[in-house]
Amino acid sequence: SKFGNELEEYYKNSNYFLQISSYEGMPHSILEAMNHKLIVIASEFGGNYELVGNNDFGQLGQNDLTSYDLPSLVNNISNITHIGAGEYHSFAIDDNENLFVWGNNSSGQLGLNDLDNRLVPTLSSLKKVVDCQGGAAHSVFLTSEDEVFVSGNNTYGQLGNGSFSDEISPVKIDVQGAKSISVSQYTSLIQRNDNSVFGFGNNTEEQLSSTNGNLINSPEHISDLN
Repeated sequence: SKFGNELEEYYKNSNYFLQISSYEGMPHSILEAMNHKLIVIASEFGGNYELVGNNDFGQLGQNDLTSYDLPSLVNNISNITHIGAGEYHSFAIDDNENLFVWGNNSSGQLGLNDLDNRLVPTLSSLKKVVDCQGGAAHSVFLTSEDEVFVSGNNTYGQLGNGSFSDEISPVKIDVQGAKSISVSQYTSLIQRNDNSVFGFGNNTEEQLSSTNGNLINSPEHISDLN
């Protein structure tokens, strides 16, 4: 992304990391959420995690609600292999497939069985997680066993659990052999190992299916990828 290129160029021409951290290294991956940005330092430098931007709900993991203009190291987690974020919540997965969540939890999108926001990374009970993505106030998680779990707001059926009720704990979705996930504000997509794609959530503009212009609250076959 443009932000990623600018950030990498900035790091190349400065000793910023030496000034704020006890390690050196270049960004391994960068994710731009709606209100904050997430940066992972390459694993050979410890797989550390930094965030920058809006912090109204603690989504920067700094144990405060102060917004940051420069990337700030997230403590208590390391060896991060994957990052994810929603509008005001954040995720990290370490090399043992442990999931950490923090930030806004007003709809249960952190999947911690409550509605309390978290200001620091909190270990989830969900295990073997390999991908994590968030919408406006919902979350979708993919495990190494090709299963998909969801939590959070379900106003538009974006959890795909067959209802429009929110879930404050991770709920397994009835799609077998999941290969990848993709999430937008109020919709969710799952690609299976056979390359079939299922979607659910807001479809009022037919963004998921041209045959159903309403809300879709359970996985619906959308297409097949070549």
